[in-house]
Amino acid sequence: MEASQLNDAQTCELSIIIPVYNGAKTVREAVLSACALIRCQVIVVDDGSTDRTIASVADLAVTIIRQENQGPASARRAGLQHARGEFVAFLDADDKLVVSGVLESLRLLKKDAQLAVAAGRIVGVDGSGSEALLPKAYSSITTSTLLQRGHGPFPPGAALIRRRDCLATSSLELPALSPRYAEDYELFVRLSMIGGILQHEEPSLMYRRFAGRSFRNTEAEFSDKESVRSYYASFTGTVVEQMGARDIRSASHMRRAKASMANGSPLAAVGFAISAFCSSPAYMTKKIVAREISRERRV
Repeated sequence: MEASQLNDAQTCELSIIIPVYNGAKTVREAVLSACALIRCQVIVVDDGSTDRTIASVADLAVTIIRQENQGPASARRAGLQHARGEFVAFLDADDKLVVSGVLESLRLLKKDAQLAVAAGRIVGVDGSGSEALLPKAYSSITTSTLLQRGHGPFPPGAALIRRRDCLATSSLELPALSPRYAEDYELFVRLSMIGGILQHEEPSLMYRRFAGRSFRNTEAEFSDKESVRSYYASFTGTVVEQMGARDIRSASHMRRAKASMANGSPLAAVGFAISAFCSSPAYMTKKIVAREISRERRV
């Protein structure tokens, strides 16, 4: 591992860690959004990129860490080792921070020492550049609700995390699984076992939807999430309804259908949607019914 220090980390309050692999097209904007924060250390962890990722940010006030390709979980751990801020955030290289929302998260964490995580709302950005404020995924974020729902409450970049609590996740009685495609989900499950998790109303992240490796490997992501659910549910005694192999295939096809539609490929979206229903009609029917019930409750 190789690190170069280009900014003043001694007086920082926040450390923004940006793991990146071949992100030359987007990482500069991500870094600039983080650099807009004052008293902030920005750490770029290059996870073995073969493009011009580092050259694209070399002139900016960032700490650059280089390592061989080991995956995002390893890159985040490497960045955390160099973090000096009391609070940290893990920003994907194709997303951007919203300063006002990050500052609101900071205010809430300073106000309540029992909080491990404070996050803002998410502004989703689709393939055409259209923006929309996304609905909250959780009304209450606890270990039980995370395991019962089976997905993270928000993308990691939306959250500001107390660094001591983030470090404490490695000291829990239960060792981490460190899955390749559900590391965000496991991190929030482990953080929920240490302190509170809160989402406020101020947007804190511009999130590029239906992009990244999880949308290229949807079935592996769902499979890894189910492994995390089973592992922690067994430890905590939480009752969860596990997805079977057919359900995972169905959910994977539906995720790809949504991505295809958002990226301007409606015919592909229809094909994936049909595959989703064929894979597990019962799972898709249950999802539709649950969505309608939720919609009626909001009305």
